[in-house]
Amino acid sequence: YWLDFGSLLGAVRHKGFIPWDDDIDVGMLREDYNKIIDIFNRSSRDKNLYATFLINKRNPSQCFIKIKHKKCPLLFVDIFPYDFYGTSLSHSEQLKKSENIRQIRKILFKKCAKHTNLTEIRRILEEERQKLLFNSEHKGDLVWGIDFNHSWRNWFYPADVIFPLKSIEFEGCNFPCINNVDYYLKEVYGNYMSYPKKISMGHSMYKKLNVTDKEIISSLGVRTK
Repeated sequence: YWLDFGSLLGAVRHKGFIPWDDDIDVGMLREDYNKIIDIFNRSSRDKNLYATFLINKRNPSQCFIKIKHKKCPLLFVDIFPYDFYGTSLSHSEQLKKSENIRQIRKILFKKCAKHTNLTEIRRILEEERQKLLFNSEHKGDLVWGIDFNHSWRNWFYPADVIFPLKSIEFEGCNFPCINNVDYYLKEVYGNYMSYPKKISMGHSMYKKLNVTDKEIISSLGVRTK
C-alpha cells in the first residue's frame, strides 16, 4: 500500500495531516485490495477496528473499502484500488480515456441506483471494470479503480510513477509512498504546494466529540483538543 490523495499531499506539504482534513487515504493494487478485508479482520490487533466495503448512499456506484471503528464512526481509512490497464498510453491518450471512464461512471450510477444489495453492486462494477482493462498479460499504465468517483482529469499513471515505492514521513512516522510524488501531485492538484483559494471543511471537522470518542481516539495515539 501507499499514502494517496490528501494523505500524500499532507505528507509533502505539512509532514502529516492537512489541517482541514481528518482521514487517511491509501492506494493499493487490486490483487492486494481483494485480500485486505479478510486479512485485516483476521489479524487486527484491536477487535473494534474492521475493514468493510462501504456504499455511498447518494451514489451507490461508489463502492470501496474503509477501515472503520465499531464505537467511533468518526475514524476511518479509505482504501482505493489501482488496476494495471494492460498497455501504456501517451498523456493525451490517457486524458481521452479518462473522459471515457467518466461517461462510464454516469452509466454505472444509473445501473447501481436500481440495487441496494452490495453483492449485486459489486458484480456490476466488476463487470464494467473487466471491460475497461486492455490486456492483463501486459501491465502498462496504472488506472484508478472504476469503483469510485473523483473529479481529476486524468485517471492514469505510468507504472514508473507509482513503482518502486519509496518512503515518506507522516506525523513523525515513515510510510510507503509512490515513486514520483511530484509528477503525481501535479497531475492531481496542479501547484500542490500552494493552499487552495477556498478551504472547505469535510467529513467530521465540526463534530463535537463526546467523552467516549475522546477516549477511543486517544487510545489510538491521536491527539484530541
